[in-house]
Amino acid sequence: MDESDAADRTFRVDLTHALPTQGDAAVPPDVAARRAILARAAAVVPHSLTEEEALRLAMASALRDPRSAIGVLFGARFLRDMGNTTVTDLALTADEYGALLAVLPPHTLTAPFDALEREDGLQRETTGALATACQTTMLSDAIRVAWRRSVVRTAAAVALRTENSVPMLVAVLGESSRSDARRVDSLLSDIQDAEEESDEHLQPVCDAVHALAAALGAR
Repeated sequence: MDESDAADRTFRVDLTHALPTQGDAAVPPDVAARRAILARAAAVVPHSLTEEEALRLAMASALRDPRSAIGVLFGARFLRDMGNTTVTDLALTADEYGALLAVLPPHTLTAPFDALEREDGLQRETTGALATACQTTMLSDAIRVAWRRSVVRTAAAVALRTENSVPMLVAVLGESSRSDARRVDSLLSDIQDAEEESDEHLQPVCDAVHALAAALGAR
């Protein structure tokens, strides 16, 4: 198995039990995820959104401070137009995250994600701490190969900022060992404490969401 094959295998998620069907044929998980994301956005957003914009909105809505993130990514007017919408109803789910990452092309441009890591010391610190916390998980050859890709590290960093961090992280790296899970819980606690003290993470996280939405929306 070459490195690209190993990296691709990292994201395989078994969603066959939950797949909608069309006739006799099952709808591919990533297609089902895109349709669901677009449908949720169309139901409440008084604007026509592209698939990339809908992905961006879904990812922002999954963060722990979704309205602030939406304001940064779409502007205050967009946020006002949404009115009293419960933005968490628009949130990207862990199953959808896993399904979209599973079909992320091996040739995905890394430049935007490399730039994010160069410019954002907080993200480098976060992914470094996550790699240390997941030391047993990182013993897997496939995970180590995948972790070399800056897009994977960015996806993991964003997962740590979401309301449902653990399942979202599983969508990126797979299930972790019990010892790793304890260390990840401790890391998440530290991250959440820091978020309560300062919003310095908000712009870098929104930049990461923007780049990820572009990558996941490209086909």
